[in-house]
Amino acid sequence: MNKWKFVAILLIGILIGTIMGGVLFSQVHAGSYDSVYYLKRIYFSIINLESYLSSIEGDVSDIEDYVYWIYGEM
Repeated sequence: MNKWKFVAILLIGILIGTIMGGVLFSQVHAGSYDSVYYLKRIYFSIINLESYLSSIEGDVSDIEDYVYWIYGEM
């Protein structure tokens, strides 16, 4: 089961890296007058990411429960 836990953590890490990389890379071209706007945008992107991660965490927990149930039925 540790193998599947590792795979789940790896996939979540890749997802986080992809989202954060896309958000931060798109903000590189901001001028100094746009800094407050882009900082707010990054902040709200991180807040949205946090809600997505909690949703993913719940889904992973559900999948683990199903796997344990199926494993118990075998």
